[in-house]
Amino acid sequence: MKKVLLLAIVLISGINMAQAQCALCNIDSLALSPASNYPDGALYPDPFPTVTQGVAYDTSITYVMPKSYDTGIPGVGVVNVDQVQISSVSGLPSGLQWSCNVPNCTFFPQQNQYGCVRVCGTSFAPPGTYPITITVLGTALGVQQPVVFDLEVDVVQGAVNTGSFVANNTSGCDTVVASFEATIDGTPNPTTYAWDFGNGNTSTSKVPADQTYTTPGTYPVVLETNIGNLRLTDLSLSSINDNWENIPTECDDIIPIINIPQCTNGAPDLLIRVYDANSNLVYTTSEKTNQLPPVSWSGISIDITNGPYTIQIYDIDVFGEDFIATFSLTNLTVGTHSFSGNLTSGTYTFVFVPTATYTDTVNVEVYETPAPPVITNVDGINSFCQGDSVMLTSSAADTYQWLKDGVEILDATDSSLVVKETGVYSVKITIGAGGCIAEALVADTITVNTNPAVPNVSYQASTDRLVTNNSGSNDRQWYYDGQPIPGAIDGFYANPIPGDYQLEYTNGAGCKTISPVFTYTGVGIVNLGNNTLDFQMYPNPTNGLVNIQLNNATETVVCNVYNMVGKKVFSQQLSPGFDTKTVDLNALNTGIYIVEMVSGTERGIQRLIVN
Repeated sequence: MKKVLLLAIVLISGINMAQAQCALCNIDSLALSPASNYPDGALYPDPFPTVTQGVAYDTSITYVMPKSYDTGIPGVGVVNVDQVQISSVSGLPSGLQWSCNVPNCTFFPQQNQYGCVRVCGTSFAPPGTYPITITVLGTALGVQQPVVFDLEVDVVQGAVNTGSFVANNTSGCDTVVASFEATIDGTPNPTTYAWDFGNGNTSTSKVPADQTYTTPGTYPVVLETNIGNLRLTDLSLSSINDNWENIPTECDDIIPIINIPQCTNGAPDLLIRVYDANSNLVYTTSEKTNQLPPVSWSGISIDITNGPYTIQIYDIDVFGEDFIATFSLTNLTVGTHSFSGNLTSGTYTFVFVPTATYTDTVNVEVYETPAPPVITNVDGINSFCQGDSVMLTSSAADTYQWLKDGVEILDATDSSLVVKETGVYSVKITIGAGGCIAEALVADTITVNTNPAVPNVSYQASTDRLVTNNSGSNDRQWYYDGQPIPGAIDGFYANPIPGDYQLEYTNGAGCKTISPVFTYTGVGIVNLGNNTLDFQMYPNPTNGLVNIQLNNATETVVCNVYNMVGKKVFSQQLSPGFDTKTVDLNALNTGIYIVEMVSGTERGIQRLIVN
């Protein structure tokens, strides 16, 4: 039944028992079709989707359940699963809710093998792995049976939004790989980013490369975001064509009427005009009179954020202008850029001027995983018998979680654990605020050996002995009044005397089981077995001398005296046919004894008190 029920409950391994808020789920039967392919049941998707801290969660999970299962019990065989009901869920991360697609979360595999649950909500539970205990009620063969399952669901850290950037995975154990992305973009105004990751690395990208932190500590991550404009600050000419000359040997700066050259050194008067995208003149440089390149202009300070912009280069004459060249300022980035063409070349320089600045910081925390805990077996044994136990203790930590065969043990969260079952035991610990987990296993498997079956004891009158019928291969020891009877190690005990008997079994593992007390009343109080030899004893009680009278003995008679633990303490052969014989028992201590008279196949028993 457990295997079948698990399929229904694993579906809600990350969800809260508050069911009212989620919409109905959607069954995706095609993902698990045909059902005959899943004789033990299945779910989709598998594994259960991870819960991200602070992120809205909404998903449907489809499951298929088998209609029957094989019990493996002779005479029972295959049985139908009539219904499965989700009863309770505990230990879940907060903030999530769930709803079933059937009333009362009760499923009937005989009618429909498919079902689903819908999980919704937002969890702000701390990141980590959450152990979940789920209890379901399964019904088969008309019997309702509760079954408890231990599962896990992971909650991972959500993004941290500082306002100007988002940071993911900002804390962890030993090594943290964090990612970052700036969220402010001043387009069309230029935006710059200056990252300092606190680990020696910097970046100017909006989405920088992931950052790795390998040493425990706190790393402040700072982003400075600047929004501003791009300004043209400098222009220079390194060469120009000869469009400014009308004839090779003179310039156009002439004195009117008489045509005498004004520029006797043959140099132009250079000037640059700047136009916006709509061909509007936005700036004119000063005139560089009688200068050949290289020439330059600085301190221009034109906002060219909304480009593109163009420049036109002229030679200024007395009666007009000589057009030299025009160029587009297309590289709208910070820095000095070149232009060239038609024998004319130069540079232009853009600088970024911030108008708004945003600075935010988030800490990346790297925690150190503690050293593996030391598990001490207080009792010093790894193998013991049913009913016994050993105690395991862990070295000091902040939190503890014990596991058996890799599965967390419910409520086993103390520094010590009492072990009563066979298994491989381990403990997970955390130390410090980071919740980093270290785990250690016990050195060896803890083995609990099975005790032998409890002996049954009965009296067999035909042979006058105590017997058992289930001794098997166990070693045996008979007890009388709580004390072991020396040498009484057979599957029977012959010629018992009145008292309380027990039989103890010891198996190959050294495990012992003892029977309930069997009280044997004995002959003389109640006639039992073949008590056919008639005799009388007097006085009884006696101080030592006892008269024994035989009435029907035809053969030699043996008088045996036993103490109360079954040990023969006196024996004397008596002649047949006597009427009365005196026996001296003065050597016996004060106490109760059993006197046995044996003649051939006849036997008589009586109790004697010696004062």
